[in-house]
Amino acid sequence: MEKDINNLKELKEFLETLTDKQLQQPILSAVDEDACFEISNAWILEEDHINPSGDGMEPISAYKDEPEVLEDEHIVLRKDAVVFYGFSKAYLKQIEKP
Repeated sequence: MEKDINNLKELKEFLETLTDKQLQQPILSAVDEDACFEISNAWILEEDHINPSGDGMEPISAYKDEPEVLEDEHIVLRKDAVVFYGFSKAYLKQIEKP
């Protein structure tokens, strides 16, 4: 079964259709056949986030002493956004190597 999910309300409705056994499975996100992510964290952002470095989002407060950075930055994620986070299995294998 495939279902379009466009917001958290639709995700909740979908999850309510699963069996208890299905609800015990890891949360996976597949971007493509080479990138499967196991979701390991969820959080609600306590402030707006920006991405001035291009390497990942950071809280806007990290730049409170650098107003020039904030002048040209747009907000990537707003305060109260729900974010799910995880690493790809390929990445986890890479960092496990001695």
